[in-house]
Amino acid sequence: MAEALAHPTPEDEVRSRLFALGEIPPPPAIAQELIRLAGNDQADIHELVKVVEKSPELTARILRWANSAYYGQRNQIFSTRDGIIRVLGLSTAKSLLLAQALAVSFATRELSFFPLERFWYLAVATATLGQDLAQQHFRHKVSPGIAYTAGLIHNIGLLALVTAFPEELEQVFIEKHEDPISFRIYGKIGIDPCVAGAWLGKRWGLPEDFVRVIRYLKDPDYEGQQWEMVRLIGLAAVVAEHHLDGKALSDIPPECRNEKLVDFTTLFSVVECLNSRFDELKNFSLLLV
Repeated sequence: MAEALAHPTPEDEVRSRLFALGEIPPPPAIAQELIRLAGNDQADIHELVKVVEKSPELTARILRWANSAYYGQRNQIFSTRDGIIRVLGLSTAKSLLLAQALAVSFATRELSFFPLERFWYLAVATATLGQDLAQQHFRHKVSPGIAYTAGLIHNIGLLALVTAFPEELEQVFIEKHEDPISFRIYGKIGIDPCVAGAWLGKRWGLPEDFVRVIRYLKDPDYEGQQWEMVRLIGLAAVVAEHHLDGKALSDIPPECRNEKLVDFTTLFSVVECLNSRFDELKNFSLLLV
């Protein structure tokens, strides 16, 4: 009797899913340059402008952002350089451009079931909350600029998975359910968006700090390198989603809040600020769609 073929293990299934993600092409050359700049604290305005002006699309984006109501610029901005220097600032411009350049690799605009506007609002809100907490309230030293970038790209794994497995995940997004979307995705295809995003980010050469945030931001027990940054963005992501869905701050799991890092009173004041800026943040996030 022929020996029965061994059934694939769960680890084999996950590995095969990751290999499928490998079919997503690497980001375009300009995105690779932006990845390099994102990991270089010494990069200056001249380098960034030189990279951006290679792309008419990114140049147009800079001008759209700089002239948006969100920044309230009185005089119209006509050049990339002025948009970055006078309005966005080098750090924010690098963050926004990196997020946009990476997103080009994912064909999410073609997927009618995927809530792209929600995705970008949560990215902008998470980045804004993370930056605000890092600047003013966090009890450990965290770079506000890195926090903003990490917040913008924290969920790229979700973009990767819906691009790689659109047929399997369409129903997950169509059905209304109380469980978190990441939980339902894992139940459907056996891989978590955080794992997928970290795997892809490492493959594409994202700085290690960002890869750690993407991989561990939903792990309340993570105590490895850059744990403060990981926990900060994890908290910001949870708060942003609760706020958008109209849930009370008290509904946030205690392990996410961790008052040793940010006390509840401080967190409440930051959320109140987010509430007052909801419309402008939402309108700005539409410029990223």
